Amino acid sequence: TFDAIGTQTVKLYASGTAGTQGSYSIQLLDAANKNAVICTPANQMVIQPNQGVVECPATVPVLDFGWQTNTSVGATASIPFNVTATGPIALTAQANGVTLSYSGNLASIGTTNLIFSASGKPTAGNPTNGIQFDFKDATGQIVCSRFIKVTYTLGMDKSVPGFTCKDIRTANGGVNAPDGEYWINPVSTVNSTNTFKTFCDMTNGGLTLIWSYSEKTAKNTYWNNGIPGNPYGLYYDKQINNNNYADGVVNYENFRISKAAMQEIAVRNGTNSAATVGFIRFRVVSSLSNAQNTTDEFALNNYMDVTPNYPYIPFNANEGWYVTKGKLFGKALQFVNNSGTYDGHNIAGTYYVISNGADRWYVSNNFSTTNTTLRPNLFGGFGGSTELGGHFLECTGGITSCPSSQLIVSPNNRVMQLFYY
Repeated sequence: TFDAIGTQTVKLYASGTAGTQGSYSIQLLDAANKNAVICTPANQMVIQPNQGVVECPATVPVLDFGWQTNTSVGATASIPFNVTATGPIALTAQANGVTLSYSGNLASIGTTNLIFSASGKPTAGNPTNGIQFDFKDATGQIVCSRFIKVTYTLGMDKSVPGFTCKDIRTANGGVNAPDGEYWINPVSTVNSTNTFKTFCDMTNGGLTLIWSYSEKTAKNTYWNNGIPGNPYGLYYDKQINNNNYADGVVNYENFRISKAAMQEIAVRNGTNSAATVGFIRFRVVSSLSNAQNTTDEFALNNYMDVTPNYPYIPFNANEGWYVTKGKLFGKALQFVNNSGTYDGHNIAGTYYVISNGADRWYVSNNFSTTNTTLRPNLFGGFGGSTELGGHFLECTGGITSCPSSQLIVSPNNRVMQLFYY
């Protein structure tokens, strides 16, 4: 019964058995008028060929194929399903960086194992409950959900921390290991509250982030609080926000591990002797949002690698550092040794980076051990409230040093990061 004039939706009820597969036009007939044809809708009835139908088995245990995070899965995976209708079928499932696919003909009713093609690398782990995979048929409908175990490779969970990013890189595919946050414990690989998460630069060989802070943090914390700058130098034990065991959050705006952890990383990397010396990479990232970006253009044009000039355990107060390579404002650093207190490094013949004591790096147009007109630069150290060591903060008016009230923070809030290798 129609109660109103105009366009309405009519529900038609179907019965019978579908015939040969194909597309068929539908005619609407007027039963009260000798089945006269009312109209032939544009939509057609499509009869599909007989399709196989599957569902999850009565019991659905977690499957285990020996998959590990950041490791390629095997080429195939045998998965049991309950077949309720025979015929051709295509099934796919994608999750966690892995793709599973099956295409074949189901010949009999009952439980059977289907051999899926498998590819990819799991990006996350769950060794207990497994990772959920939703299997869809050709129409996109989910017919069954199965859970597959994925165990953690080194560093992928706080239960399996690595000593350093260097050994985590080896365990996660070597050159193919992805950059990102990993769990480390330089003292022990046993899960404990000493375990923390940090960023690993796998692209450049497995560099471990040991210090990261923004311009705003440097201005508000390192200068405005009236504390002399030197206690924040690299040789001092000023860890902060590295106790992230509970939440696993790396605070790139103000993060630093302890000096003891730094030294232990050096030992674990085998870089605690003159023969196998490691290096620290300073880099200035364009913004806080790029703190985990190893290809940040600004950082690629503003970085500096320094190595100890004495065979001390790294980060000792008596240890000096040499710049070995890097760029400043896109210009390559070239090593020039003055054999004195300062380490001079010619920058494209224009100016020099000069070291003047612990952690302080300056720029000068006239390299000399007696030069007193040193301008702070991106990599400068903490020189106190009136003698800035730089660290990417500029002074108003372009002067060489200034109090914290005259510091300029870039609009993007750049981030200074130190990695150890």
